[in-house]
Amino acid sequence: MTPRWVLPVRYRGAPLLVFSSVLFAVMALCTRLLSGRLSPGQVASGRFLIGLLFLAAYYPAMGRRPRFGRLPLWVLRGVFGGAAVVVVRALRHETDAATVFLSFCLFGLLFSLPFALHDWRPLGWDVALPLLGVGLTSVVAQMTFTYAFGYVTAVAGGVATQLTPVFSWVLGAVLLGEAVSPLAVTGALVCMVGVLWGTGMLERWRATPARTAP
Repeated sequence: MTPRWVLPVRYRGAPLLVFSSVLFAVMALCTRLLSGRLSPGQVASGRFLIGLLFLAAYYPAMGRRPRFGRLPLWVLRGVFGGAAVVVVRALRHETDAATVFLSFCLFGLLFSLPFALHDWRPLGWDVALPLLGVGLTSVVAQMTFTYAFGYVTAVAGGVATQLTPVFSWVLGAVLLGEAVSPLAVTGALVCMVGVLWGTGMLERWRATPARTAP
């Protein structure tokens, strides 16, 4: 029987958080494409609904059930996004990434749906692809983000998430032709270097040649 492929441990922490930051930036780009066509509540509700539909297929396909761990923390993760980094780090040792994502989507939909209904705008096929992009990139980004928190500290994880604005700015400049200023470039570089230093990735990269040198 062919062994199942497993992601090497060295890629499960900060590198996976960087990958999720790129996906969050793509999600932001798709959201930008929906600006003025759907209300913010509709976009948010669509994002959470797609996540719940994914989980409805994920659990039966994987033969698993949600592992809620400490229920108050699970609820806190869904309700208070500002505390998400610390709570996700606390939950990761007693639950799985999918269950944490479930709290995010469930409570997110409960909070955003009233706003969507209050400012409902007609849906058309022209918004289907960007909205699907928002939902799918959110699924992959949030799942990898939560999974990676089992291998980093809350501080390192919080630092790594600061790359999302940088990637969003780059995508906006490249794909949407947004203005590029020297100050913005300098800020992006400072942010990237700070993240690499704060997560310890710079030190690991510097140490790798030293270990392999004869």
